[in-house]
Formats: sequence, C-alpha cells, structure tokens
Amino acid sequence: PDLVLTQDQCEGCAVSLADVEAALARSTGLSTRVLSLAPADLTDTWQTVARIGEAIEQPDRAAEVIAQLESRLQTLSDTTSSPPNADRPRVACIEWIEPLMVAGNWVPELVELAGGIDVLGTAGTHSPWIDWSALAAADPDVIVLMPCGFDIARTRAELAAVSARPEWQQLRAVADRRVVA
Repeated sequence: PDLVLTQDQCEGCAVSLADVEAALARSTGLSTRVLSLAPADLTDTWQTVARIGEAIEQPDRAAEVIAQLESRLQTLSDTTSSPPNADRPRVACIEWIEPLMVAGNWVPELVELAGGIDVLGTAGTHSPWIDWSALAAADPDVIVLMPCGFDIARTRAELAAVSARPEWQQLRAVADRRVVA
C-alpha cells in the first residue's frame, strides 16, 4: 500500500504505531506512508477527516464529509435541545466493563449534543478508569455500554460478569431499565 491508516489513541484497541511501522518494514520492504490518528474531541475528529482527505488527495471530498457530519450533529442537537433548566438525563458511557472505564475524548460532546449530561467522562481527555464507587456515586439515569471493539452480542455477554454485583443492582439506570448496549 501507499498509505496505511492506523490509530494511536489506545494501544489496548489496536497495535501500536511502532508495531505497524515495524510490520510494514518487515513485510513489504516498501516505503509506505503511515498516518496515525488520535483525535481528542470533535474538532480534532473533523481535522482528522481533513488530514485523511489530504493524504488521499481528496480534500474537497473530506470537506463534504465533515460538513455532512456537522450538519447531522446539528440536526441531532436541534432535535434534542431543551430549555436551560429542563431535566436532562445524566448519562454514563461505559467503554470497558471490567475493570470499568468511561468514555472520554469526543463521547461527552456527543452526549451533550444528544441532550444528556455526561456524569463521568470529560471531553478532550482520554477515557479514564474508574472504580465501582465512582459509578455508584454518579448514579446515572442512563448507562450506555460501548466497550471498544465489541458488538452488541459480546457487550451483552460481558455484562453478565458485572450484573450480579450489588453496586450494579443499586444503580438508578439499572433499576429503571435504562441500560443500553
């Protein structure tokens, strides 16, 4: 290949940039360009799309994609916006189940655009590990289970490991059946 796209956001989700470069050097012997991506927030995500567009000599198409995505998010935000004092659901986005990790980076921005309040993640920062007491203290109205790299079936299977925990059973979102995968 002329270009390989990878990510160095998290080495738990993919091989490291150094491993990608070493594998390419061993397997192809070619001078392949590697573009490693690690957006921290939505602005970085749009810039990442632009970087890919530049790398594949399609900057205009990248700009179109960015405009389409921004428009879709604006539509979502317009649809879910509520008065400043309205009750907005308090949301915890769980990116890893055992041990617990909550989603950071751009996910808290998406939660806000969708009309919620992210109670554990911080926009623009890496996803932090938390303990059960932090989740219990936040006691979210909604829990979104989104383990990195898992499909819905695998997420549901992994949930079985924690669903018997007393801390899990006492969460408002669990009691109200507002846990989604």
